[in-house]
Amino acid sequence: IYALGDTNGLGPSDGNTGLGIGLTPVQSLVNYYTSQLARIVSKIEGVKLFIYCDNFLIIGFSPAAVWKAINTIKDYAANVMEQMLHENIGVQKLDETHPIDFVGYLFYKDHTLIRKQIKYNFKKKYYQTIGTEKHRQVLASYKGWLQYADALHLWNKVTGMRKFSDLNINVSDISRNGERFFEVPTISASFIVNREIIVLDFIENV
Repeated sequence: IYALGDTNGLGPSDGNTGLGIGLTPVQSLVNYYTSQLARIVSKIEGVKLFIYCDNFLIIGFSPAAVWKAINTIKDYAANVMEQMLHENIGVQKLDETHPIDFVGYLFYKDHTLIRKQIKYNFKKKYYQTIGTEKHRQVLASYKGWLQYADALHLWNKVTGMRKFSDLNINVSDISRNGERFFEVPTISASFIVNREIIVLDFIENV
């Protein structure tokens, strides 16, 4: 299916460019093809297949079974979907030093971490956006990543917040004894030392 040209979709299709990954039909087409693929691979004894978007994870009891599933996927991609797969296909044993690296997380037997690159990007974007309107958006975005991993210590170390829920800072206009007050979490004083502070609102003579 050809929809996009070679000028960011503004020109006619050159016949070589397929649908953009964000266009609506893509999700339906991917689900259609991968559902059939999942049925085929599930018939291979000794393996389980997990699919998230274009990420594939195969867990098996033996390298032979895993490679059989990989070759089945390669054949299906080439002959049915007419798509080439990435060459960075790896097979490894799962133990304490070799976790499952999937959808941005490192899954160990008893804990889950995030990839080092995501951790690096989180720190970088956090400090780059301090004092800007985008800062809260960055926090909200990475909170979505970190809260599903054992990353509360990282969150606390970078942001100074003790819990992920501390991000919800809501200004309330409800009166208490006839006066306005602000519903905000308590944070460590070290979190605001030597940092630019933006005053959104305040009450005099408190």
